[in-house]
Amino acid sequence: MQSSAAYGFRNITEVHPDVIKTRILPAADTRFAMTGEFFDEAKNHCGAVCATNVLLYFRALAGVPVKSTTERHRIFTAIHDVVGNGPIFSLQKKISRCPFIAVRGKKLRGVPELVSALDHGCPCILLLANGLFDWHWVLCVGYLTARENGQEKLFLRLADSWTPVCNTIYEPNVGSKILSITAYRHK
Repeated sequence: MQSSAAYGFRNITEVHPDVIKTRILPAADTRFAMTGEFFDEAKNHCGAVCATNVLLYFRALAGVPVKSTTERHRIFTAIHDVVGNGPIFSLQKKISRCPFIAVRGKKLRGVPELVSALDHGCPCILLLANGLFDWHWVLCVGYLTARENGQEKLFLRLADSWTPVCNTIYEPNVGSKILSITAYRHK
């Protein structure tokens, strides 16, 4: 596992208080899955964890959060059986075949489309690259714009697959590159 700093991730508390605009999706406060929960079951499994987090997000949005560790492991195991271990370059088709997940994904072509999808209530999966085969899947559940060092900057709010809460922010293409963006909504 890479460190979060290697991908350009920061904690939201590191953002200067001069926030201009913020958008956080309604169920972003759910407890998300982390790769560390499943080290005994899988390797290079951030893709399967991210797919699990899509399900956890939509379950929380519907008012049916996953509360027990046993249920979380059962869901992850079923999703991991479809997604597998990484590296994985594409999750969209695999997620469409996962049990429990009734969502439709749409590929996006850049950060402006990502912001628009978030404005329309759609969480987005990002594939980030910190090197040729150093990839990481994350779930984006919001954004904020803030003035930092005299410049207005965009930061994405992430379920980073390493922590259970969305306190991670990421400035697009700083520290790592976005290789893929897919927005999700209920079928």
